[in-house]
Amino acid sequence: MDISDAFKECERRFENICFILEGDAFNGDVIHKKSKDTECVCIRDRMTFGKVVPNITSYRFILNRIKANRIGNINCVNVIEDILSIEKLTHLNAKTYILFQWEGMLDDIWRLFVQGFLEKKKGVGQIIVLKYCPDSNTVKTDFESISIKGSYNAFVDIVCKHKKISAENYGITPKTIDLLIDINSRKSKISDYIMSDFIDENDLKNSCKKIQGVSKFYKYGLLEEDLFRLTYTAFMKDKNEKAAKKLLREWYR
Repeated sequence: MDISDAFKECERRFENICFILEGDAFNGDVIHKKSKDTECVCIRDRMTFGKVVPNITSYRFILNRIKANRIGNINCVNVIEDILSIEKLTHLNAKTYILFQWEGMLDDIWRLFVQGFLEKKKGVGQIIVLKYCPDSNTVKTDFESISIKGSYNAFVDIVCKHKKISAENYGITPKTIDLLIDINSRKSKISDYIMSDFIDENDLKNSCKKIQGVSKFYKYGLLEEDLFRLTYTAFMKDKNEKAAKKLLREWYR
């Protein structure tokens, strides 16, 4: 079903709802279609890059996420807005929490983070998940409640410690965990693939256009800023600061 129908169906089936959205893209859709009693918050940081600590409400967590989401002079994610969303969720007592995410592999890491946070809240044991498929412009869901028991420990092992554990009961495939570990590795295969097959240092403008059109990356859940981050980091790892600075100018032009 389309986005509008999915939200209407949620409000028909459930009461005292809080929608938790992955990023800002669907915020307008929800704000203009939800009833006045339905809550809505956005969490933008998917926790896929950089250091993540288990204590989500700690000062150390905030500092690490600010550092992880800053490349050169670019803030890839507004971490402060996310902290305000987390603060709101901490004090919110909704009856039904509905997570609305994109369909890519790394988007499931975002969901695991949110599930882990919700599990630490008293009284939250189950959630509803909506997945948006951009190819068909539809929302996939069966509106069935999903248990989040054990999500926090899985979040700590996978997202904080990058352990390869079995987490398919949370919708996290082994390939997703491997991808998370790879993009944070000093010898990232994805990063090497990007640099060898798509990046021409002498023509970064067209390289940026070329890389953004690769459908495989979006299946993985790698967004434009993720591809930029991997390329920028590869240049800096090779001590090619000149190319890294040029990439900053071209990518955000």
